[in-house]
Amino acid sequence: MPQDTEETVHPHDFAAELARQVYSDLTGVLTGGDDKDAFSVTAEGGAEGRSRALWLLLRAALAAHRALRFGLDNAFAEPHSEDVLDALSMLVPELAASADHATWHEQGERLATSISASEGDREALHQALARAIYRLYDGLRREDEVQGGRGLVELRTMLAHVDAAAQLGAAGPLSTVVRPDRFHDDFLRYVEVAQNHAADAQQAVATLQRDGRITAIVTQDVHPVEQARETLADDQYAERLRIEALLDFLSALRRSASDDPLLRACSENETAFTALVTAAATVPLRGQAGFEYAALAQITRYNLRLLQSAAAQQARAH
Repeated sequence: MPQDTEETVHPHDFAAELARQVYSDLTGVLTGGDDKDAFSVTAEGGAEGRSRALWLLLRAALAAHRALRFGLDNAFAEPHSEDVLDALSMLVPELAASADHATWHEQGERLATSISASEGDREALHQALARAIYRLYDGLRREDEVQGGRGLVELRTMLAHVDAAAQLGAAGPLSTVVRPDRFHDDFLRYVEVAQNHAADAQQAVATLQRDGRITAIVTQDVHPVEQARETLADDQYAERLRIEALLDFLSALRRSASDDPLLRACSENETAFTALVTAAATVPLRGQAGFEYAALAQITRYNLRLLQSAAAQQARAH
């Protein structure tokens, strides 16, 4: 990460170096688990719109740089779109040359607005990204490892999710995200109820197991899936939509006999399974269309990295 944020560092240099570093940190997450440089993959994905995440990152970096130099008031100032494109031109000249200022700004804004809306409009994406960058560098210059570390984790997490959303293009609004811990609990309770509703049963139906497999059971009156839905409150439509999309996703993978090592790990390892379920709480989901493999796998890889790191730190502490 660039250490110096004084006037000697040009904002474009600061933004470009930050982008290269944070994308490098996510190599193996944004690249299907291989070692191909994540920044190169993003730059090459310009035609598909994936690089809109890069546009948003550069915009936030310029805003954070200004706040680091001149102070932060109540909000981070919006940089001019021309400045963002200039920073992009330094970073990936051929990418910046492929679109004019208005197109980049418009598509970046559309992506940011869609993501913010899926999060309940708690905070504009530009502000959230800029705040993470500000926390990182303000912590570095004040030698506050806790604040700096928090900013870095927030930045990586947000970029992984923005990149996943950017892969879906502009096909419509994103579904509402939910808290990963609450979603994890709701998912397990939903599946448990569907399984246990077989008691005192008389009629054969199909139900879903915890790992997504379809199993024949018997029941009396209410289908077990309907019974499971009743465990969720009326205002938990977003949770139900995501739970059933995840079960459909797992079922489809098994029908296709996928040998994906990541998803195989999810069926064999509790930590990997937790990474998958918590990923399903926030991964971009298009209404009733379900999850796209690349986006769900990407956030699962990122969550698994975080969980494994936390477990390693805990083991060292003991």
